[in-house]
Amino acid sequence: MEYKIVNQTAIFDSSFSETEFRKQISQLYYKYNQPDEALKEYLLLIKLEPQVSEHYYNAGKIFESRSRSEQALAHYQKAISLDKRNVKAYAALGLLLYRAKQYGEAKKAIDYAISLSPQTYSSYYYLGKILKEGKDYAGAIKAFEKAMRDTEFRQRALIESGTSYMAVNQTEKAIIEFDRALSSASDTNSQESLYARYFLATAMKKSEKLTRLLNNGKKFIK
Repeated sequence: MEYKIVNQTAIFDSSFSETEFRKQISQLYYKYNQPDEALKEYLLLIKLEPQVSEHYYNAGKIFESRSRSEQALAHYQKAISLDKRNVKAYAALGLLLYRAKQYGEAKKAIDYAISLSPQTYSSYYYLGKILKEGKDYAGAIKAFEKAMRDTEFRQRALIESGTSYMAVNQTEKAIIEFDRALSSASDTNSQESLYARYFLATAMKKSEKLTRLLNNGKKFIK
């Protein structure tokens, strides 16, 4: 509320930077789930500092969250044109292209993000999704293993790894991954946890069926 009052009444000068004020208020709007207000501030920051890559990236994130993909794409591309080492912008662009089913271009963007920052493990999650879509399950599993180092993506990466194992009929390994996904859950009622339970049950049922078939086969041979 204090920032809003300042925004309405302040006269900015050399002793009171409008740029710094807008950076702070935009972060507050974004943190407290007021994306439209945050977007207004980021667009004002773009006018104040048109050569700063981060402003375009932040605006792109909000455009994407509001399902305005074309504007998001344009802002991510502008962010990258201003800073060729903006890892977050490359990763966000890759994800946006992945969702648009432009898998080849998406992979290029993600690969470049990883080359810039191999320790940004969240990028490997999106790489895994792209590889999985192309049925490169071995490559996808390796990417998801790296993504598990990011605590935010760990559960999702375990689930994706498990479904990749399911796709190549390695059911026992899939069960282990789904079980790990449930064990790593910070919220046992989250959507990811529900997915993990569903896939675990499916994998266990498939495993039991295979076991029965094998046992029946052994009896038949005897």
